[in-house]
Amino acid sequence: MSFPRDSSVFNKFRFASLPVELFYEIHIYARNPNLPIASKHIYMTLSNAPRSVKALYILNIWTSYPTIGEYLVRGGLNRILKYPICTREVIEYCFTLLVPPYHLRPPNNWTEPPPWRPTITIKMTFSIPSRLIYDIAQPSTRKNAAAFVEYLCNLPPVYCQRLPDRLERGILVLCPIGNSEKPLVTAIEARSISLVRSLLRCGMHPGSRNNAPVRAAIEQRDLALVKLVIDGDMEPMVTSKGDEMPDLHEYQRISVPVDRSMLKRAIKMQAKDIVEWFIKDKGLTLP
Repeated sequence: MSFPRDSSVFNKFRFASLPVELFYEIHIYARNPNLPIASKHIYMTLSNAPRSVKALYILNIWTSYPTIGEYLVRGGLNRILKYPICTREVIEYCFTLLVPPYHLRPPNNWTEPPPWRPTITIKMTFSIPSRLIYDIAQPSTRKNAAAFVEYLCNLPPVYCQRLPDRLERGILVLCPIGNSEKPLVTAIEARSISLVRSLLRCGMHPGSRNNAPVRAAIEQRDLALVKLVIDGDMEPMVTSKGDEMPDLHEYQRISVPVDRSMLKRAIKMQAKDIVEWFIKDKGLTLP
């Protein structure tokens, strides 16, 4: 039985008139990235979907590994982060859906290993998406993007009873990396000291690309930023209760050698406190 397009029966059963819950199910199992842009109504409906729907959509496309360890080793975190719908809430929900779940502390069945067989720790790296770097550079989206990147810099470790491609159990430490100096420079230009500290703690070198991060800090005329980037002074990480947290990334202090070009730039920017610091503390002389 067919209905003319202008009939009320046809309009009643249009695709856009489907229940929201059914939209979510279609979105999750269709695995079609073009579905959200099929119409404005569908886009708005799926954009306002709860985090569980967004997480299931991402994982339903990419998850084909039995354990979270294998998923992370095969680049799963990079795949999750490439989606604009992936916020902190979504990525946290993704972790809870992966089996076995990740743990901030060892699980209950995690026993201490004997001295002759220590627990293996593997550092897993992932890239910071360029969309987050762009959002940090924009004043309207800077706060949320910076908080998200800082969260990624301090992800809890993953305790695996069996490491991928190995028989031993171990701990996966998740650490972001930058393909260039752009994340660090953008954080400096945003004057987010906490984010700069987190990026340095993850191993981003402040002297990369001919000291571009140092030049950016001087141009901000912020002495605290300059000291942080050049000397790498790190305050201990603390929890909300004030307890000191262990440094999962085993941060090694990196000091950038100073030269007269930095002093010249500080003079050009008329940053008197930075000029005095270079002369008195670093022993540079005026050109």
